Amino acid sequence: MVDSGKPIAAHCQVMLALRQQLWERSPAAFQRSVKICEQRLAHVPNDVQAMIVYADYCRMDYLFQYRQIETLEERIAYITETLLQLAPGNAYSHLYYALSCLLSAEYDACLAALQQAQAINPLDTHLETIAELIHDGLTQEKSIAPI
Repeated sequence: MVDSGKPIAAHCQVMLALRQQLWERSPAAFQRSVKICEQRLAHVPNDVQAMIVYADYCRMDYLFQYRQIETLEERIAYITETLLQLAPGNAYSHLYYALSCLLSAEYDACLAALQQAQAINPLDTHLETIAELIHDGLTQEKSIAPI
């Protein structure tokens, strides 16, 4: 698409930015990709694909500690609640809702959302990898003894 020199449709720009960010893997590339996704969501707030990408950016921001997304917990909560309304049958809606629950210390809801995501799409290896990361985080959080 880029090499063609033709204008890239707005709905394709989020995926193109995601792909470029995955190739570069730097805080600067991440920030550029997040901004493109945020612009898309500002223009088309109910773009489910862009919301899923944004939820994944929230995951990456948290894991890589980029600290590029302000009020991360609030943003992921809003995005995932919206995703559950717009795409309740989408496994990624439940997967990223699990992340939101983990970040807000709602551990039982996190586990239930993980199980729902895996039940919807049990053969998706990308989903399983992220679910395992969230499950590991859940296990670590639950094992921390209160002071």
